[in-house]
Amino acid sequence: MKANLLTSIFLLLSLNGFSQEVCKSSEETITDLNSISISKCEIENTKEKKVKPTQRKITRTSISSRKRITSRFKTTPKRIKSNLSLNNNLKQALINTSSTTKNKLNTKSVLFKLVDEVPLFPSCSNGDKIENIKCFKNNMQKHFIKNFDPESIVEDNISGKVIIRFKIAIDGSIKEPQIISSKKSNKLKEEVIKTLSKLPSLQPGKVNGLPVNVDYVFPINLTSE
Repeated sequence: MKANLLTSIFLLLSLNGFSQEVCKSSEETITDLNSISISKCEIENTKEKKVKPTQRKITRTSISSRKRITSRFKTTPKRIKSNLSLNNNLKQALINTSSTTKNKLNTKSVLFKLVDEVPLFPSCSNGDKIENIKCFKNNMQKHFIKNFDPESIVEDNISGKVIIRFKIAIDGSIKEPQIISSKKSNKLKEEVIKTLSKLPSLQPGKVNGLPVNVDYVFPINLTSE
């Protein structure tokens, strides 16, 4: 009887020791990180582990930095669009200013002696300003000597100096002729207009490289002989 009791106690002690050795041996034998092993000891140890607060802080910091980078990229297209609109507005303002300047030059008249480039007859070459003025006046004088008919105004008995004024338009045509004399005469006016209408198309005068209307004034002397 005593022998059986001793045998039972020995077996119980052996089983208890074996179970403790199995639990310890599992901790010692798991060295491969790629292996998968689940045991009661691992589950109990896992429950006791806690997540470190530093890991959460790092995650939050990385997320906030991503938001900042994303917001920068989102605002960049708006800045580019704003710069483009400013450039377009500046270009449009320059175009409008240029157009306004051109329109003003096209509508107002400039005296013959004040333009940068005087009007020219087709026979005049593009020399310097002094040569061009001389060529223009010589051609105008020759044209009136050839085409003006003094006999058409004999009945009105007009003599002396007569001032003729007209405008050379930007297209080279003659406009707004005016006659200033000591005595009014419709025949004189008609003859002057007829003579001016026979002028060839002139090259317009220019200011700052743009064509302008040019006022030209010159005298003629009429005699009764």
